Amino acid sequence: VLSAGALPGLSGLLPRWLARQGLDSAATLTAYCGGLETCSPTVAHDLMLSLSSGGADGAAYGEPLAAV
Repeated sequence: VLSAGALPGLSGLLPRWLARQGLDSAATLTAYCGGLETCSPTVAHDLMLSLSSGGADGAAYGEPLAAV
């Protein structure tokens, strides 16, 4: 399955939760992700698609269903 996301779940929920905590202001949120899994051609394709948006009319690939 392409574009399932390298960071599903918490990566979509945590920023929304933090935003709802009544912080005075926030300019950025930086997250780091890593892994040691084998990089198959499908994984490489998925990673390349996730580097920037580029779907129809500039839309991002896939939908962040966990954050909806």
